[in-house]
Amino acid sequence: MKAIEASSLTFSYDEEMEALHGLSFSLDKGEYLAVIGHNGSGKSTLAKILVGLLMDFDGEIKIFDLPLNKKNLGKIRSKVAIVFQNQDNQFVGSTVADDIAFGLENKNVPHDKMQSIIDEYALKVGMDKYLDKAPENLSGGQKQRVAIAGVLAMHPDLFFLDEATSMLDPVGKREILELVGKMRKENPDLTVVSITHDVEEAALADKVMVLDKGNMVLFGSPKEVFANKEILKSVNLEQPYFMRLIEALKENGIYVPDNINNISELEDFLCR
Repeated sequence: MKAIEASSLTFSYDEEMEALHGLSFSLDKGEYLAVIGHNGSGKSTLAKILVGLLMDFDGEIKIFDLPLNKKNLGKIRSKVAIVFQNQDNQFVGSTVADDIAFGLENKNVPHDKMQSIIDEYALKVGMDKYLDKAPENLSGGQKQRVAIAGVLAMHPDLFFLDEATSMLDPVGKREILELVGKMRKENPDLTVVSITHDVEEAALADKVMVLDKGNMVLFGSPKEVFANKEILKSVNLEQPYFMRLIEALKENGIYVPDNINNISELEDFLCR
């Protein structure tokens, strides 16, 4: 099943300048898509459309075979969840437990079942010891973990990260990316879309979309997309570090196999 199907997707905020122009792509259920591009490329606009926050678009979109329109909006939103960039703006509870409970209350989960769900998902994201903590006492990475716990407790089929690691330090960023990997292993049917400007993060995805001024300039596997150095350079992006390192090693006569797909695999090979 396709999680997302978009055909000739076009959107304008002012009916003069198009924020997105003629995007056509599809994503299978269980895949991980990274959407990259600089500010103004249309990344966040695409995310807002796909979660039903912006509806006045041209073209066609299907989410799990349901046409994205006002009639189906409730059904689609029950399958979709999003974590935004600013941790403070999305924290709605006075404690970690309250924040995870917020979505459950909106879904009318009985109170006698709620605590066990809160405990389960706080444990999944490593925040089970912080349930009584107030948000101001948490790091940025911890706040994002809480936001993700609240999302996972809702059992979404399609999970968006809208620049969710951009305000984090390297440790917090690594924690969130590791958590996303853990989520996907536990639920192989979970479809993830990450809106990011970080090519290192994008290299971890199954598919990569490169946007520039509302146009989709590249789409494919990370290896396919990041092989296009000249196109990336034209939109002020570069290859992930591990690919640049592989090139440097080869230029210095060091053999590296062609099936290396990320920095972890390169580290393992070099260690061997």
